[in-house]
Amino acid sequence: MAQTRSALAFALCLALAAPFAGLVAVVRAQAQDEAPKNAALEKLRRELVRLGREQQASEHTAAEWRSRLIELNARQTDLDKRMGANRDSLVKLLGALEMFRRNPPPALLVNPRSASDSVRAAILMRAVLPDLELRRRAYLAEEEDLNRIRRAASVASAGLFSAESAEADRRARIDRLMAAKSDLETTLDPSAADRLQQVRQAAEKSSDVGDLLGRLGGGASAGGETASVPGLLHLEPPVTGDLVRRFGDLNARPGEDRRRSKGVAWRAAAGATVLSPADATVDYAGPVKGVGLVLILRLSGDYRAVITGLDRITALTGRQLAAGEPVGRMPEGKGADLVLELRRKAQPVDPAQWMVKN
Repeated sequence: MAQTRSALAFALCLALAAPFAGLVAVVRAQAQDEAPKNAALEKLRRELVRLGREQQASEHTAAEWRSRLIELNARQTDLDKRMGANRDSLVKLLGALEMFRRNPPPALLVNPRSASDSVRAAILMRAVLPDLELRRRAYLAEEEDLNRIRRAASVASAGLFSAESAEADRRARIDRLMAAKSDLETTLDPSAADRLQQVRQAAEKSSDVGDLLGRLGGGASAGGETASVPGLLHLEPPVTGDLVRRFGDLNARPGEDRRRSKGVAWRAAAGATVLSPADATVDYAGPVKGVGLVLILRLSGDYRAVITGLDRITALTGRQLAAGEPVGRMPEGKGADLVLELRRKAQPVDPAQWMVKN
């Protein structure tokens, strides 16, 4: 009897173990299949960070060449005007001397009045010739300065062209890698589309950024855990440009209200590349009523970064980002301000204490 019960128990164990063993095999196979994809994803992320930093450095170089070229063009215009005035003065003076040469005063022995005219003419010549020589030397010096400016402008123009060409090539490569990264992330996280739809619905119902942050939840995210490690928060400037507004400054630009700034702002060049300021997960990337395009990044320590002012966002909701990874671009055609706000549980805080230089 006991042997019968043991046999039944053993058979039951086999029956239960068979599907479990199959499940384990499937899980192991999936893990083995995902391992190379995860490795490829990490490689793509590192390459995007490298290209993003190179792109910002190149944009900074191009901005310097552009500024230098503007300065040289202004100097050339000013020198052209001065040389033109000097040239006109020389022409008038030489014309007067030519008339004097064609109609010289009478000989000294003609009469006393003629002698007086000759003396005055000699005095005039002694006075004019040194001034004429000074003007000639000044004109030659200005002409040499103009040639130096033109040579420098040619160098600056070539440097700018080289930098802009490299930017265009690198931008195309970044776009291709980001598309490949997006496709790979989709295969690794098939449920991302459903979460994205939920976040979009929350954004459509939100009246502003604060409302959207509330709907996203204090600790909730559109997709998985943040890529950052809990601990000290480090933020990098997301764009190259001059810092034009700090946390707490009074908004004074045309069309803005007079409330205190909730973040920091940089004046960026047209079409400048925007990078992720830290390791993060994209909580939302898209339009918000009354604001335009908004990028919300979930950082470590219950912090969120809210970035506005972009013309194009390339980061996707729910995806993980490494610090320095491209997330978008500034408007083309003219410089614009990129604004970074740091929120902790939806409350604005000054990001300056966590900001580090590149």
